[in-house]
Amino acid sequence: MNVLLIIFNRPKLTARVFEQIRKSRPAKLFIAADGPRDDIVDEKQLCEESRAVIGMIDWPCEIETRFQENNLGCKMHVSSAITWFFNNVEEGIILEDDCLPVPSFFLFCTKLLDKYKHEESIMHINGSNFLDTSHISDSSFDYHFSRCIHVWGWASWKRAWNKYDLNMSHIDLLKHSDEFSNFFLKKKHLNYWIRHFRHIKKNAIDTWDAQWQYSILYNGGIVVSPNINMIENIGFGIDATHTSSNDKRFIPVGEISSTLRCPPTVDVDMQADDNLISTVYERSIYRRITSKVLSIIR
Repeated sequence: MNVLLIIFNRPKLTARVFEQIRKSRPAKLFIAADGPRDDIVDEKQLCEESRAVIGMIDWPCEIETRFQENNLGCKMHVSSAITWFFNNVEEGIILEDDCLPVPSFFLFCTKLLDKYKHEESIMHINGSNFLDTSHISDSSFDYHFSRCIHVWGWASWKRAWNKYDLNMSHIDLLKHSDEFSNFFLKKKHLNYWIRHFRHIKKNAIDTWDAQWQYSILYNGGIVVSPNINMIENIGFGIDATHTSSNDKRFIPVGEISSTLRCPPTVDVDMQADDNLISTVYERSIYRRITSKVLSIIR
């Protein structure tokens, strides 16, 4: 098992996530750390404390590190770290320092990385699930297929990441192609993603994951999504990059059985995607807009 741990300046969170990795004892562990920002007091010390997690490795494994001297920021640090990872392995699991997995997450990813390694259309395996089972068409299986990624703990293959387009070069083709218009039950949900991609392309948010979602849609990719949430985001707070709100509205974590119940065919659950975008993503944008307006009024 190959694992990439992406860290920065939160040693306590890093230690909690590392402890879950330690229990899984991966054969290869990659640790990528961004460098401190010049204008943040004491950040260099926090970065060094986060990197000290490497001293806690007490099982036989190959260790690779990529420690930046200077700060790259979220977009370039994370995207380049994943590229570095997949330059060295064919498949693997990616965790950031605020994404706390349950133990069965690693087995879930390992089994499905092997099961779908030759399925070119499948490009990503989610560890998170933001829907309760009432929003999933068939909850008799342990996972369903989607067009939507979650990056709070996930897995993929080098063959898929090779299609990552940081610049989102062909956004307009998504809007005007009949092929892409059939990806979602409602045209407005494809338009939701296109608006989001254009917003990110203007560098409005320093992020990398929208570009990965774009790359999957543009290449007709499919996502494996568990029916039970296996990742707790423990990074909500004032020192977070994107999850500064205390709004923990997502589904509680649970374990998935080691005997996976697999869907017999690879068919995207379009109704689940419709529910996801309507109840999570669009509502999240509404909350952010409302919060911004209220802060301006205050």
